[in-house]
Amino acid sequence: LEPKDLLSLTRTSKTFREALTSREFVTVWKALRERLDGPACPPDFSEPQWAALIFGGTTCQCCGTKGVQQVIWTLRRRVCAGCQKRNLVIQSRFSKSYPSIDEEIMDFLPFTHARGRQVSKSKYFWPSDVHRISAQWESRKNDVRMLKPNAPEQLENYRRQRREAVSQIKQHAAICETWDVESAIQRANDNRKLSQDRLNAMEARQT
Repeated sequence: LEPKDLLSLTRTSKTFREALTSREFVTVWKALRERLDGPACPPDFSEPQWAALIFGGTTCQCCGTKGVQQVIWTLRRRVCAGCQKRNLVIQSRFSKSYPSIDEEIMDFLPFTHARGRQVSKSKYFWPSDVHRISAQWESRKNDVRMLKPNAPEQLENYRRQRREAVSQIKQHAAICETWDVESAIQRANDNRKLSQDRLNAMEARQT
């Protein structure tokens, strides 16, 4: 049994999905991932969600395009080049794209340096991350304005936690990228071996 087999079962019916994504099955998902040396599941993902990203095929999560080999590990998304170009927001245009959002949250957001085939020193952000983190940030700022107890400390704690989270995401992404490359090499070697074994079998039958 492999993660992709469990993922296929979750798509067959609501009953299977609810059962296989329940807490009782967490250890099963984890064991299957570890057996394949898959990178650790990050804290903001469930094991089934993480398995879907790293083992669940090559479909773009936005438009459904097939054959998307690369995961943007810092954003934890598998997105085709076209959807990257349509969605990713470069930091230099952040204030124009989001005029009502505090620019400080750029320090709290996961980011990538690539958009499609374009790589630069600039940061690119994913819109849903922008809105999610902005809502959390504004909620804490509003608590300060409302003079709620401990609100300034909570605001500062959030600022520190988000910066730490971004750093941890970068470190985890580096591990995932290494695993991804090594897995691709292993698959290529396995395919070559399989082809050679078949060729040897054909030659053996002819002798």
